[in-house]
Amino acid sequence: MNHPMAARRAREVLGDARILVLLRDPVERAWSQYRLRRSLGTEDREFDVVLATEMEAPRKAFSEYAAPGEIPYLRAGLYADQLEAWLSTFGADSVLVLDSADVFSKPDGYLAVIQDFIGVDRAAIDYVQINASPAAPLPESLEALRWYFDDSDAKLQRMTGITFSWMRPSVRQGPKHE
Repeated sequence: MNHPMAARRAREVLGDARILVLLRDPVERAWSQYRLRRSLGTEDREFDVVLATEMEAPRKAFSEYAAPGEIPYLRAGLYADQLEAWLSTFGADSVLVLDSADVFSKPDGYLAVIQDFIGVDRAAIDYVQINASPAAPLPESLEALRWYFDDSDAKLQRMTGITFSWMRPSVRQGPKHE
């Protein structure tokens, strides 16, 4: 979803398609990405070093990253700007955005929503978790990263009308008007 050409390329290949976007807690997503790279041997730095490096470096456009392994840990979780490309390319009526935590906690209810959205008959499905690695607990120190996503999360909330499960209370409440 995060490559700037992805939406346009998908439109060229798929034409009028229905797009389902499941968004994950961006802090958990960054931590999971880091753990995967460590397990593959493509990342040898400590996570705090990786984050400090990314926060201090000038922001590059996603098109400037040479390989999938270079996708930034934090920038990939700034969903609002990425989603804009999909909404403008396919139209808001063709893009369904859901909080993955909600979908995974209530799969039966969301399955009906998804089936209706893509226009298929409702059918029951047996769910089997296929995630190859068990989730690692999020280090408590990473909770401090949530501020990094506040502006993007507020924009995402305005775009979708959804208060996502990971959003901090200051984002959930929106701007204060006096």
